[in-house]
Amino acid sequence: KEVYLGDIIINFNKVKKKNTKKFFKLEFDRLWIHGIVHLFGHDHKKDRDFKSMNKIEKKYFNLVND
Repeated sequence: KEVYLGDIIINFNKVKKKNTKKFFKLEFDRLWIHGIVHLFGHDHKKDRDFKSMNKIEKKYFNLVND
């Protein structure tokens, strides 16, 4: 069974400003992880929500950039 959560849109104009391949990859990973955390239902409208979402993002970011 398929589950559709939504779409992730990445602004490549923001990502391509990174001047090396390494920084491009890191920024790209940061953005798609941010998008997927939103698809899982998190937001960052309030300070406490921002802190919670940021903690989740860091966890996933560290997993894919080990």
